[in-house]
Amino acid sequence: MLPLTAIRCFYRTNCMHVIAGIIIFLITVLGTEQAATGIGVDCLIDKYNDYADAQQRFQNETHNLILLFNQGYSEVSELYRDDQLARIERNRLAARYLLAHKIDAVHFKKSMNIWLDLTEDDRTLIASHSEGFKELERKIEKFRSRPPHPDGDGLREMMRNKIVMSEEFIRLTKELQHRMNKINAVTCKQ
Repeated sequence: MLPLTAIRCFYRTNCMHVIAGIIIFLITVLGTEQAATGIGVDCLIDKYNDYADAQQRFQNETHNLILLFNQGYSEVSELYRDDQLARIERNRLAARYLLAHKIDAVHFKKSMNIWLDLTEDDRTLIASHSEGFKELERKIEKFRSRPPHPDGDGLREMMRNKIVMSEEFIRLTKELQHRMNKINAVTCKQ
């Protein structure tokens, strides 16, 4: 069952990032709980990097699939993909910092999709130590405040009615699920 946010999103403008995020959430929530028995920080950082890499790959492959269905959505698809890539990279930087300096803020014994729950204090702390994080926060805020793209509704309709049900997309989600299951199964020890 899709969360209410996703259902509402289908009827609103400029929310492709919500759809993409929910797709990733649904796939990664299928993973089992992380079974870390100790705290190997380097291992946890590597594990999160693998998770972020898998998410980025999925976003890029989904964008390429959209272009196969309709080149006319290239611009809006790139905008939405770039928004997601910025969020993924921002979270990667946050995970690296928190795992190295404030490990209690990371829920690393859980499935990867719920490791981070950044508070405003966390964001401020990380931004004070990472220019890259600070710049990505600015970039994401610009994405949030931009007006809806005129092709956004059309792209969402195509996603709902064609792409999500296509064999190609089903294959992509199965591949992502397989990668996430492997990543979630990694156990990091001291």
